Amino acid sequence: MKNRTLGLLGTFVTGVVAQLALLSGGAVEPEPAPVRHQTLFANDPLRTTLSFDSGDWGTTISSNVHVNIDSQVSFDIYDVGALTPGIQGGQDGFILDLGTPAELAAKYGYAETVGQGQGFASIHFEGDLLMIVKDVQAGVFQPFDDGNRFLQAPPQSSTHATPKLGHVYLVKLIDTNDPTWSRVVKLLVSGHRSGESVDLTWRVLTEG
Repeated sequence: MKNRTLGLLGTFVTGVVAQLALLSGGAVEPEPAPVRHQTLFANDPLRTTLSFDSGDWGTTISSNVHVNIDSQVSFDIYDVGALTPGIQGGQDGFILDLGTPAELAAKYGYAETVGQGQGFASIHFEGDLLMIVKDVQAGVFQPFDDGNRFLQAPPQSSTHATPKLGHVYLVKLIDTNDPTWSRVVKLLVSGHRSGESVDLTWRVLTEG
């Protein structure tokens, strides 16, 4: 009875918050996509592709056949030792190496904190503009010029990238059959064993 009462109270509070936001002219912002983690293995056909959306590997075995589920990026398949986005039917992908967190901090003039996670954490959209932190303590952001240039005109040559330990990347996926569909993903290489595996941390920034 106690658990049911708490559940009803939580539902009531959520509803009240939503109603107050609407009455005040505000909007209830959707929760951002979760930060996900996964490892891709060069020598395992079932674990060498990835779905950014689900966080699962991109293929499986069905009726004794190796089939695609949602392979949005691959490791060491199409380009030896490289990450290649946009590999499944109808999709194109582009990837940009943004360098290390320290390099981003130096370029955009903000102070990193212990662990150097602020730059990666801060990359987000405000409307159609990609932003990055300017002042961590003040909670101030600035336009992310490198990211915005890449998204406006992703170069055809950036269709794959060699994973470098600790580097931050931007990925853009488009669907040639559906101009309304796209994904923008921020990606961190948290581990890399050349010719064997790569550890990825990422968040989907846009869903369309």
